[in-house]
Amino acid sequence: MYFCSPKLRNMRIKQLYKHLILESKELILESKSFWDKKKEGPFDGRYFNEYFLPLVLLAGVGVFLGEIIWSDEYLISYALASAVRTIFNYLAQFFILIPILQAVQNNNGGIKDRNRTGLVLAYSLFPFVAASFITGLFPGLYVLDILGLYGFYIFIVGTKACMGLSQEHQTKYMVLSILLILLVWGMVNMVSARIVQSLYLYGS
Repeated sequence: MYFCSPKLRNMRIKQLYKHLILESKELILESKSFWDKKKEGPFDGRYFNEYFLPLVLLAGVGVFLGEIIWSDEYLISYALASAVRTIFNYLAQFFILIPILQAVQNNNGGIKDRNRTGLVLAYSLFPFVAASFITGLFPGLYVLDILGLYGFYIFIVGTKACMGLSQEHQTKYMVLSILLILLVWGMVNMVSARIVQSLYLYGS
């Protein structure tokens, strides 16, 4: 895509985000039918490049613009650091959680497939990433962060549809997985916040 003409590249980017919007709309409004389609496959890595990564980058752009627009001091370096931190948080959380969730799944049966785990996790993080974009762009709407909790419902529905867990193991897997998601989210955010803080303290 990066070696084609700017016009063609822009068209592909527009198509990519159009696809993202349509998938996100169906995911939120019709979660069960959405996962009924996804469980048929294919289970490959396309969900990352075609959905999760563009979404995370968009959240970073929202945070960057919010810092530039609403900050009392025009500090482009801080705005950029905040955007990079947002992107880092979601990517780190994603890649850390996949092997952890697979380890939990190994103890509960089901289909052992990294791409299935990644697929369910990526789409489950959509409400959190979307909330980050909105509150990053409009910090005064921080209360909307609570909407990210809808991601746990998406995770539950996606797990039931795609992971092949028996009924007796589903509840245990989902409860433990949600607790681990919260734990990893908290740790990644704490570490990234301290890194940014230390950089600015050192710089000052």
